[in-house]
Amino acid sequence: MGFESGKIYLNFFLFLIPFLIAICSTSFFIPNTIKLSEKYKILDFPNKRKQHKEPISRIGGISLIFGFYSTNYLIWIFTKFTQFKLFEFSILSKISFLGLILFFIVGFADDLYSISPVFRLFTQIIISSSLWIVGIQINNIDFSMINPDIGLIELPNSISFILTTIWITGITNAFNWIDGLDGLAAGTSLIANLSLAIICQSIGNYEISLILLILAGTNIGFLFYNKFPAKLLMGDGGSYFLGSSYSIYSLILLSSINSEVTNFNIIIPLLLIFLPLTDMVFVIFSRIKKGLSPFIADRSHIHHRLLDMGFNHKNTVNILIFSQITISIFLLSILK
Repeated sequence: MGFESGKIYLNFFLFLIPFLIAICSTSFFIPNTIKLSEKYKILDFPNKRKQHKEPISRIGGISLIFGFYSTNYLIWIFTKFTQFKLFEFSILSKISFLGLILFFIVGFADDLYSISPVFRLFTQIIISSSLWIVGIQINNIDFSMINPDIGLIELPNSISFILTTIWITGITNAFNWIDGLDGLAAGTSLIANLSLAIICQSIGNYEISLILLILAGTNIGFLFYNKFPAKLLMGDGGSYFLGSSYSIYSLILLSSINSEVTNFNIIIPLLLIFLPLTDMVFVIFSRIKKGLSPFIADRSHIHHRLLDMGFNHKNTVNILIFSQITISIFLLSILK
């Protein structure tokens, strides 16, 4: 009993260190990111859709990237030169590191040059398709939560390809679209990553749990400067990074799940980001109903509607974040 307790405390300590490093490293890079943005005038200027009153940096995603990758690099060094092998990265995790950079580059290019939304979507589909080719896939769907008689269904490659591409591209854009108020996208990402990390711990997938905790740490470090009133924005580069990371690591986790051991299935990671997903779906249908392009910017997002109802900026974010926390706690409580 004493040995097992000691092992639990050791694992907790080993996971806590990367989490804290991610918080500190992300916070460390932000002041330099702000200076860089001001020097080269890479700023987000106020307009009728924006809530800030002064121009602020729109390339905060750089600090998220540096915080995430510097922490993972330190973990790699730690693993390479010590006896602890808990933090070895699988081939899929290594591939994911490249995929996340590609998604960030697409968003960052838009932060700098305002790229066409159609071209961005096309590029995202190409990256998502490439990730399917190298093994990050939805290969089956477990319907046991809905109908136990149906159970697990293996998907043909064509359906797997389509669903995987929609999954990664859709979730990436959902995080991008929810990034409309200070701290909202980072807060949503924090809750989703922590919830998935807890699930990973419970089923023994320590590798993905570690990566998700590092992502959660980068979100906390970023929120020190991004909470209302924000000193910088994450930009499309940052929101694409957060969205693609959640979509990719939830897929890697799903592929490692044994449905006989846990009732975790594809519905859970979707519900853990219920807020950004429902917002995106509602906005798309709302714009199409009005005869508008789904890509055109307007004030039909849920946070805009709450603001128009009279809630202030801070309370709107708190309401939405609290809603997501409530959903996450409920989902974690029903998983065995």
